[in-house]
Amino acid sequence: MPDARPTPEEEALIQKLLKHYETQLRQTLRNKPGTLEQIEDAAEEVGIQVKRDIQEQLIRQEGTGDSGKQTACSCGAPARYVADYTRRVVTRYGVLWLERAYYYCKACRSGFCPLDARLHLGAGESSPAVVGLCARFAGYLPPRAAARELRAVCGIGVSANTVQAHARRVGVALQQEWEREESAFFTHPDKVVTERPGQLQMTLDGVMVFVEGAWHEVKLGCAYTRGRSGGVARIRYTATLAASSAFGKRLRTLGHLCGADNTSRVGIGADGAEWVWQQVSKYFPTRTQIVDYYHVLEHLWEVAHARFPGEGEAAQAWIERQQARLLSDRVGEVIQDIGQWHSPIPDHQDLRRRVATYLHTHAHRMRYQTFAEQGYHIGSGVAEAGCKAVVQARLKGPGMRWKQAGAEAILHLRCGVCSTKQPDFRQLARQTLTA
Repeated sequence: MPDARPTPEEEALIQKLLKHYETQLRQTLRNKPGTLEQIEDAAEEVGIQVKRDIQEQLIRQEGTGDSGKQTACSCGAPARYVADYTRRVVTRYGVLWLERAYYYCKACRSGFCPLDARLHLGAGESSPAVVGLCARFAGYLPPRAAARELRAVCGIGVSANTVQAHARRVGVALQQEWEREESAFFTHPDKVVTERPGQLQMTLDGVMVFVEGAWHEVKLGCAYTRGRSGGVARIRYTATLAASSAFGKRLRTLGHLCGADNTSRVGIGADGAEWVWQQVSKYFPTRTQIVDYYHVLEHLWEVAHARFPGEGEAAQAWIERQQARLLSDRVGEVIQDIGQWHSPIPDHQDLRRRVATYLHTHAHRMRYQTFAEQGYHIGSGVAEAGCKAVVQARLKGPGMRWKQAGAEAILHLRCGVCSTKQPDFRQLARQTLTA
């Protein structure tokens, strides 16, 4: 086993830090904080100072990266020492000013600081931990609010522009990760995943967002499992401004990653939008397909109001009969009832044809008694809630203006923070700093 005893230099550093902490603790105890709030503040102050001291001392141990008058460049040629340059780095525990030896290579005409490579410092002024926190906070809040909360909660002072830049880079990294997952799945569709749900439900919907001066549809997909109480236990989101054909592939990838190919019990629920069922039928042709029950009722209420104008009780009674039929797998009787309605008004005739066609087209997706008995939600409320909570809550704030690329990046970031299993923001930050 390697010798775990500290070197004399390390032991000297430990004793120096302990002496410093002893002084701080004696001062804190001398002030005798009395209330719980005062005790919390005192403990936090000492704790923060301890972290800063440890960070600063460990950094100083690394020196400046000075290797003499010359050092090897990555191209293999010798690089000569130029000067020591100072670099500002924002960390979780304050701002560091690093003195680094700078070398220049004539062969490849580039300069570098060996200390930067040793500390794995990427571009910019922020540490990976700070970049990850900026992205996480920006997943919930607009940049200005995120910067304010970072300062208040974490003591990290960064600008709104810095938060926005970090969030976008991490969002792009998440987008690229999705693209890799999708490419890997369609290249190797038999690729095994670890998720093995007993039953999986998926749902999808669209919501409009103002991007580059026009309204565009964001398509949102969810894959989730139900808990014992019937609610959502675990959920994963995906969202994009891409066309429905591209979204279909993404939805299929989402299903695969969430274990759809490891269970025979998969249900997909959505409203009656044509693009939705085109993609569902293409990528999930043998799975249980469910048209949102409450959207069906909206169509039936159109008929009820037209068929019984000014007769609220009659309209309500008619709707209740149709509900009973729908909830007992008798959609055929609903279609038959609508077919028996005759009106001389052309608009009513068009309404009757439209609703009857809608019901006939989706009749196999309206076996609500069967679906409920199998444990599926018969509504697509999870997707509708996702459109509000995942998309609109972050992309439709006062004064927000979006470019296509920026909106797409934030959509991926937002899906990450809203999903049950969140991505590793620190790892994503490292990727963005070394890219």
